[in-house]
Amino acid sequence: MATEANAEVCGGRHRPRSYQYYGFEPRLDFQHNLFGIQSDAVVGLRYHQEDVKRRQFRGNDARAQSLSFLQANAELVAGAIADFREDIRIDVDAKSYYAQNTFYLGNWSLTPGVRYEDLKIKTSILQADGNAGFATSTNRQTELLPGFGVAWNGIANTTVFAGVHKGFAPPRPDRDIDGFTIDNTSPETSVNWEIGARSSYFKGISFESTLFHTKVDDIVINNGNGNFINGGESEQTGLELGGRVDFGTIYGTPHNIYLQGSYTNVFKAEFTKDGLNAEDGIIDGDRLPYAPRHLASLSLGYEHPIGLNARVGIDYVSRQEPDTFARVLPPVDAALSGLAGDIPAYTLLNMSVNFRAVGSKATYFMSGYNLADREYIASRVDGLAVGRGRQVTAGVRYDF
Repeated sequence: MATEANAEVCGGRHRPRSYQYYGFEPRLDFQHNLFGIQSDAVVGLRYHQEDVKRRQFRGNDARAQSLSFLQANAELVAGAIADFREDIRIDVDAKSYYAQNTFYLGNWSLTPGVRYEDLKIKTSILQADGNAGFATSTNRQTELLPGFGVAWNGIANTTVFAGVHKGFAPPRPDRDIDGFTIDNTSPETSVNWEIGARSSYFKGISFESTLFHTKVDDIVINNGNGNFINGGESEQTGLELGGRVDFGTIYGTPHNIYLQGSYTNVFKAEFTKDGLNAEDGIIDGDRLPYAPRHLASLSLGYEHPIGLNARVGIDYVSRQEPDTFARVLPPVDAALSGLAGDIPAYTLLNMSVNFRAVGSKATYFMSGYNLADREYIASRVDGLAVGRGRQVTAGVRYDF
């Protein structure tokens, strides 16, 4: 039975991890008139290096709730009171080279660009599943990513834009590990289209609207065994809307009441090709995991000329599907694990207050999350997990 008394005598599991990373990014921005066309150019490179150390300790004794006890008594024996379960070292070396040029032709601007990604991940396993051993693998990935954007500014305070770009999302380094086996997962590659407009043509009113479509190859998904696999092709299509109305600007008063909102409708987010194994629950036409169809927020706020800004609003997230593997679990496992089942829609009440006196470098703030203290499911990735309850924070920011 899950009681506080039973929890106090349970064992424990700890995952101490350390990360060291650094990088640099020299970049050159310059104007020129090559071919007699006014242009802005950007050329640069980025280098990023990471050293990751991941360990895991586990024990079936109440003393194992203390990490210091596990570290002091760890044995290289699976099932020991202080079991040294995992020791993994990951080295990441990432280089990126990019260039783009914006050509200005009257009310039009055209921006072709290209990026080259060079990624190397070296993974070494020294301890897995409580057993000592050694395995290492180096995963090298390179990708050329072209893109093109166009914008038209023929209406005052208004921009109509469109673009198409290739995307690249390498998997998290530890996604490829299963015991001493390292199966290098392929990166997600995508083609992303968008078309939209943003405007503040009308006094006190601003808005933006974007229609987008993304086609992903080799989407990475959780297979339920603690690691990840490529799940075939998928597509996401949707519409984003956002806007704000400032009544103080419209009526010419310094006391500004404003209404601000956003809405996203991802009306298509589904697998478009069966994956490698039907047992993983990947079915053509099924909804992608954790892809709500509707996301919306609406806030009512007030700005006072002395430097006060207060708002209260609601955030809405519609129903979501769990991981694909959880959709094909046996009924008993599905019921007991908390992994299976829809994630119901929820609406949260939030607020914020900021005050910065004119001429002051100090900002006083307070924010409230889930003020109604609503209980809701946030995730089923590792079993049913509830979202944050009511949380209020306050503080001071100072700009030197």
